[in-house]
Amino acid sequence: MKRFLHLALLIAVISSIITYPKHQVLAEESTYMRVLQSGALIYHDINLEDPIFEVPVSYYVKVESKQGSSVKVSYGDGSKDCPVIIGYMDISNLTEIDYEPTSPFFIIKISTDVSDILFNDVELKTPYFNVPKNEVMYYLGEINSSDRVLCYVYYAKKLGYVDKTCFNPFTVTPNPDKIEDEPIKTPSLNEEPNSGDNAPTFQLGENLQLLIIIGISVVSISVVYFLFKPQKNKTGDEQNEFSTD
Repeated sequence: MKRFLHLALLIAVISSIITYPKHQVLAEESTYMRVLQSGALIYHDINLEDPIFEVPVSYYVKVESKQGSSVKVSYGDGSKDCPVIIGYMDISNLTEIDYEPTSPFFIIKISTDVSDILFNDVELKTPYFNVPKNEVMYYLGEINSSDRVLCYVYYAKKLGYVDKTCFNPFTVTPNPDKIEDEPIKTPSLNEEPNSGDNAPTFQLGENLQLLIIIGISVVSISVVYFLFKPQKNKTGDEQNEFSTD
């Protein structure tokens, strides 16, 4: 019975090692795209005719869906008491990535240096109310309007525009994620496997795993052999020799 239990345990260990995947499973395709050029605007409409604001260079938008040359995106995660902005962007202004951003969105608090007005629209035709001096609000981005630069902000439960000149000075810091020198390349079916720096690492890992499996298999076979090795019957002379001693 003990031999049977030992054999069953041994078979289970060998099976788990052999069936263990050789490569780590790749992460799911990222749902983010990155802005690496100026002028990347989020629009209210899919036809890209009604702009909201420009996404700061080096930051990201989350892809909700792709519809031809337009991409439905969201900006912000709602974690800073600031609503998520939903809109559309031109896909040519976005760059695909194959990693998860550490800090996708640039949303900070800024304060007014002088009193001004919060407007509903880029043309500054529909005012909400005045914004007093030293008021704090969330900055999401900005946009050029005629000869002015307007900040798109969230204040008093309203999203709108305030002239940038009324704010205390602030800086849009670059995203800490490294910007790749080359765009992501998807290898074709006829392309030769990459023989760069990553190849030796994968080959070494596979060889090491193969050696481990072979070594464990040899040990396992030896254990099985000794467990089930037939016992030799002692001869009469051998028994007499032991009894005489």
